Amino acid sequence: MIDRFEHNQQEMLDTEQAWVQAHRQMDLQTIEKIVDDDYTQLKKDGALIGKQALLTDYSSGYRYWEIAESKPIKVQLFGDIGLLFGKWRGKGQNHGENFDYSAYFRAVYRKSHEGWRLLADASLA
Repeated sequence: MIDRFEHNQQEMLDTEQAWVQAHRQMDLQTIEKIVDDDYTQLKKDGALIGKQALLTDYSSGYRYWEIAESKPIKVQLFGDIGLLFGKWRGKGQNHGENFDYSAYFRAVYRKSHEGWRLLADASLA
């Protein structure tokens, strides 16, 4: 029998995989649904961007993902907050520039009545 912790953990991991799949397909509706309204991303140059900036960049039509993969390493749950530590792999094009990289990341999820939503993320490239 799956306990509440394992159920919440699996729901969060399922949301992470939906996030990754949405990147491969550039499914902006799913990305918008998963990203919390209070979302903040820490960029490698130290800049912070919010949900609207992320969606604007993704909707430009200049981003293509050949590979988008997330491999969870550790999950921690603290009530309605979940931390996901993992390794990300991305390959594709962004504004005509090819990219192919792997990075460790931390994602912060918050559970709401709609399910788990991505609240913040950052990568170590």
